[in-house]
Amino acid sequence: MLDDATLSDKVRSILFRDDAVPKGRINVNAERGWIYLRGELDSPELIQWLGTSARRIAGVRGVRNLLHTPGTPAR
Repeated sequence: MLDDATLSDKVRSILFRDDAVPKGRINVNAERGWIYLRGELDSPELIQWLGTSARRIAGVRGVRNLLHTPGTPAR
């Protein structure tokens, strides 16, 4: 099992490969194998895609997708 720092680096590396992902607007943290995605994005579809993609990465136990669109409150 990867430590949390290594896991969050791995998730960032994989998710941010796609040029459509605005790297500066997303915060990725890991706690005990759970990934937390935070930030504000314009596209609900991109928010959903990021959460789904993060769940598929080896070593991720689960994802708390706290990303939100402008005008909606952060969870």
